[in-house]
Amino acid sequence: MRKKYFMIVLLILVFSISAAGFASAAGFSDVPDNYWAKAQIDKWVDQGLTGGYQDGTFKPGQQISRVEFVALVNRSFNIQGSGNAAGFNDVNATAWYYGEVDKASYMAGYQDGTFGPNKSITRQEAAAIIARLMSLKASGQDVLSAFNDSGKISPWARDAVSAVVENKLMSGYTDGSYKPGSPITRAEAVVTLDRAIGGVTPITETVVYDTAGTYGPEQGVEVVAGNVTVNVPDVTLRNMTIRGNLILGAGIGDGEVDLMNVTVLGKTIVRGGGTDSIVFTDCVIGDLVVEIDDATKTVRIVAAGSTAIESVEVRGNTILYTTDDGSVNEVTIPEGYHAELIGNYGNVTITDKATVTIDGSVENLTISEDAAGTVVTMSKDSSIGTLTLDGKADVKGEGTIESAVINADGSTIEQEPEEVEIPDDITATVNGERINPPSPGGGGGGGDPVTELKVNSVTFVVNGTDVEVLGVDNTFTVNLEDNNDTDMFTELTIEATNNATKATISLTGFDQKEVTFNNGTANVSVKTLLGALDTGEPGISLQTLRNLINSGSPTIKIFSASSNKTVTVDIQLPPV
Repeated sequence: MRKKYFMIVLLILVFSISAAGFASAAGFSDVPDNYWAKAQIDKWVDQGLTGGYQDGTFKPGQQISRVEFVALVNRSFNIQGSGNAAGFNDVNATAWYYGEVDKASYMAGYQDGTFGPNKSITRQEAAAIIARLMSLKASGQDVLSAFNDSGKISPWARDAVSAVVENKLMSGYTDGSYKPGSPITRAEAVVTLDRAIGGVTPITETVVYDTAGTYGPEQGVEVVAGNVTVNVPDVTLRNMTIRGNLILGAGIGDGEVDLMNVTVLGKTIVRGGGTDSIVFTDCVIGDLVVEIDDATKTVRIVAAGSTAIESVEVRGNTILYTTDDGSVNEVTIPEGYHAELIGNYGNVTITDKATVTIDGSVENLTISEDAAGTVVTMSKDSSIGTLTLDGKADVKGEGTIESAVINADGSTIEQEPEEVEIPDDITATVNGERINPPSPGGGGGGGDPVTELKVNSVTFVVNGTDVEVLGVDNTFTVNLEDNNDTDMFTELTIEATNNATKATISLTGFDQKEVTFNNGTANVSVKTLLGALDTGEPGISLQTLRNLINSGSPTIKIFSASSNKTVTVDIQLPPV
């Protein structure tokens, strides 16, 4: 059954207020005419999206809770759907906000199974939610350096904060700060969301398909003025032009959805589907974003017939399959997922460590510097036009490569490209042959330059998951703010240039340990780290690790036998 949902002026306000709050902002004693956010507050009150308190105030500077922010987002973006609240043990079905949390599939909870409805929401958390809802991504411009507290922005939020600042949705304060960890205020939330929906009255129509079936005319084209959400499997959309966004929701599960002769003028966001799932036939799609949070789940996207997809951003394990005359112009793999590309593609950019399988042709494949450790496997009949390695990568399998530009030390290409471009100070292995190997020590001048010894990355493994470790000037800071003290640390991995041969690890109270590198990689297990104090358990708790590190930051010294160089790395773990 097709349902149309229109924005309704509700009798229950976002901030659990009485109906008296529906007065115009002009009636609020604490929102004077010259208040910076008066225009937006006035408009949102008039539209029934927010309200004030019984004492005639709006309290614009008061912080808001996570559930209050969710209610604002749901109403301003007209979010529909259900099924999100069941996973949280602190969201009671009788609570006034249950329905709001139930729709908020864009917002995750905590590792202990709670949603934290009454916790305040910080400015960086709000930025992350808005960036995800709007599928915004940072352009790479260094906009955060404009804030004098940019170092306080959490690593997981930096891209989102950059994106919302670049798009002028959020800004800083007159003292030059951004205050990422400060709670967002009621006025700031209204202004930020007002900017996000364009500063104008939002499209209030959303068409929701929540029953299996075929929708759209047999002939001609149906135009949908707003957004479309599909939240069940076995739905076929045909002969449609969608002027808003198309959301293929988590309710699809592992089922299938077919789209035939559908044009989407907004974004297409895929949050559900399995390995035989989403098929576009003779469609025109602009930006498509795959958002699959489950690491064990894979969704397949098929571009069939004359389907043309301008760009795909992979935020979940994905199989992309182009067939017939279907085409995908641009693919971005940003967050370390597995992607399988079957068919023909234009530009593919990998921006974080990932595993990629190519069974077809790619005109340009770029591995960015931050994607060091990426593994690309090519099938026998696959091809790459230009392969650019700005980050260390292993390219395996068969297939053909026309041109390889290698800017990352220690990279390996099993194939034999027709052309190879590599600087003199970069070492790589191509088709089994070492290119620009480090020159041995001794002798007179004039030899080949010696490769710089450098640590590229340090990765902690906690509960079987890689944890980001940020490095500046060989000081690596572990980001564990999303983990609990009882989570288990099992090992760390050091990625260095290919000339690294061994490392010594010094930790206060323990004997010095030594590990060896294999092709620029060294793994350090808990057993190696603790030595005789090892209990035989698979790991140690983060609380124990924190106590060890706080007693004296571990120092790792990397050696290169070929260049007779050393580099020292410090590991730091911020206090909670």
